[in-house]
Amino acid sequence: MNVSNELGGGLVEISAVATLIGAPIAEALVHGYKAACGLAWAPMSFFGIIHVTKACLSAAVPDWLRESLGLRNEFVDKAVGIMLPVNSAKDARGRIDLGDACAIEVDSIQSSSEERVDDEGGLTGTTTVANDGNDVFSSTLDELQDRSGMSVYVMDNSGQMVLNTVPSGRGIPTINRFTADDDGAPAKWKDWLVLLCSVIKLLEAFCLWRMGSNFLHYWTTVGWAHAFIAAFLLQSLGLGRDNLRNGTRDILVGDLPSPLHAGGDGKLVLGMPANVRRHFVWKSVLALGVLFYITELFGIFLDLTTEPSIVVYVWIGFQVLWLITRTVVHYFVEGAAAARQGVIVSQTWEASSRTDQWRSLAILEELSKHQISIHPRHVRAYHQDCLSFRGLACFFAHTRWTLTYDLPLEKFLNNNTGHLRSLDIKAVVGDTMIRSATWYAHAQLDSSCLYDAAVIFLLTSEDASPTAVPTIRARACDCGTSPRGNSHPRDCMQDEWCYFIPSRAADDGDANWIYAHGKVGVGLLTAEALSAEELDRRFKVGRWKLSIRSVEELKEGLEVIREAARVMMSLIKGPAASEALIGGERDGKKDEEKKGPKEVVYPLEAV
Repeated sequence: MNVSNELGGGLVEISAVATLIGAPIAEALVHGYKAACGLAWAPMSFFGIIHVTKACLSAAVPDWLRESLGLRNEFVDKAVGIMLPVNSAKDARGRIDLGDACAIEVDSIQSSSEERVDDEGGLTGTTTVANDGNDVFSSTLDELQDRSGMSVYVMDNSGQMVLNTVPSGRGIPTINRFTADDDGAPAKWKDWLVLLCSVIKLLEAFCLWRMGSNFLHYWTTVGWAHAFIAAFLLQSLGLGRDNLRNGTRDILVGDLPSPLHAGGDGKLVLGMPANVRRHFVWKSVLALGVLFYITELFGIFLDLTTEPSIVVYVWIGFQVLWLITRTVVHYFVEGAAAARQGVIVSQTWEASSRTDQWRSLAILEELSKHQISIHPRHVRAYHQDCLSFRGLACFFAHTRWTLTYDLPLEKFLNNNTGHLRSLDIKAVVGDTMIRSATWYAHAQLDSSCLYDAAVIFLLTSEDASPTAVPTIRARACDCGTSPRGNSHPRDCMQDEWCYFIPSRAADDGDANWIYAHGKVGVGLLTAEALSAEELDRRFKVGRWKLSIRSVEELKEGLEVIREAARVMMSLIKGPAASEALIGGERDGKKDEEKKGPKEVVYPLEAV
C-alpha cells in the first residue's frame, strides 16, 4: 500500500515529464489535424490528459470567449482559427484586442449555383434551364443575399494552405476558384483502420482486471471510450476530413481596407473547403469530451492509492506504450486538410462567370458591413445606406449606367416661391461600399477623400428616371469639432448627414452648390442653393466644423469620389448590365423573344 501511495503521489511528476513529449501531439489529434480517426488516439495515454481536456474546451467554446478564458494557443488557432460574425447593426469596438481582420468569409452557395457538388465531393458542369421564368440564376442571387459573413482574425491552417498557393492579382481584379482533386484524397478505409486499431486499448483494461485492479481498469478507458464513439460518429457522418461535401466557403483575404486605411494587396478565393472542425457536431463531441476526460482524471488519481503496486506498475507501462503508439499514429496518418487535394484556377473579372462575379460581390458586401461595425461614425449613421450590390445594380440600371456630375438647379426650384425645394433622395451608397469596390478593383485613390464618398439616387422630376450623383457626404454636428476619422460622442444625437452636391444654373452657367442635410441621409432632406463664394465662406468660418476648409478642397475630393464611383459602377456592370433591364428594353429597343433553353438571367427589380 505504501508503494502505491508513493507511486500515486509521484504520478504528477511523471505526467509532467511525459507532457513535455506527448502533450503537443495529443492536442493536435484532439483538434482533428489527423482527421477524426486520430481523435480516438488522443486520450490513449494518461500522460497529457490535462492538455487533452484543455484542447477540447478551447475548440468548443465560442471564439470571442477563448482568449478571455486563457485557452488560446497556436494549436487551436491553426485548427479552427478565430472568426466573429459580421454585424452592421452593432459596433464592434470590443474586438480591438484581436487586431485588424485578415479576411472576410462567407459560406458558399451549393444547391442553386451553376456548379454543383456530386456525391464524391467533386464539381460537376454548368446548369442551363428552360425559358420558364423560374431560372436557377435568380434563386442563386436570392441565396447570395441570405448568406452572412464572418470577420476572420486568425486564419486556420486548412485555409492558409489554400491561400499560400493563390497567385496575386497583379493589379487587376481576379477571381480564384478552388478545384478539388478527389483522386489525391486519402482512402476512407485507411481512416477506419486507424480508428479500429485504437480498440487495442481494451487490452490494457483486460490485463488490469485480470491482475486484480479495483476500478483502475474502468477509469482508464473512460476517455478513450468517448473519443472512440465520437470518432466513429464523425466518420459515419462524413465529417472526418475536410471535403467539398461538408460545405465550401468563399473568402477575401489580405490587407483589408478600413475606414481609416486604404488597404493593400488581397486575394479572393471561391469554393474553398469549409473547415470541418468548426462543424456543430465536432464542437458538440469535444464539449462532451471535457466531462469524460475530467472524470477519468479524478477517477484515476483517487483510485491509484487503493490499487495493488503491481497493477500500478503495469498501468504505467501501458501509458508509456500508448504514448509511443500515439506518436507513431500522428506521424504516419495523413493530415485532414483538403486543401492539398486541389488546384487553383484564376480568371480575370471580365472572363469569370456571372455567378462567380455575384458571389464575389457578396463577399465585398460583407467587407463593407465589417467596416461599418468598426467605423468611427458608429453603425447608427449607416442604417439607411444601401449595402447590397444587387440593389445597387438595380438603381444603376434605372439610370442606364450613367453618372450625373452636376444637377440642373432649375429642376429643384419651387415654381411658386422660386426657392429650392426639399431633395427626395431615394437611395444612397456610402463610403464603405465604395471603398470595398475600389480596393478590390486596385484603384489607387486617396483614402481620406473616400471617407466622405457617397453616390445618391434621386428624381429630378416625377416623370424622370432616377439620377446617380457622386457627391461628398460628411457627418457633422454643432457639439464640437469633428475631423475626419474622429469618433462622434455616443451621447450626442444631434449629428446629421451633410451633402455638398455640385449644380449648374441654366441661365448664367455659374457653378453652384446644393447643400442638403438630414439625420438619416435619405428621404426628404432640407436643401439650400449656395454659390461657390458663399460655400467657401462658410467653410472658412467653420460653419459645419468639418475638416474641409475650402471649396477647392471640396472639388479635389469630389474628383476622387467621381473616379471611385466610375470604378464601382464598371465593376458591377459586368454581371448586371447583360441581365434583363426595365421592361425588357435596352438602349431604347426591346429585346427579341428567344425560344428554347437560354442562359439564366437576373431580372432587375423596380426601384
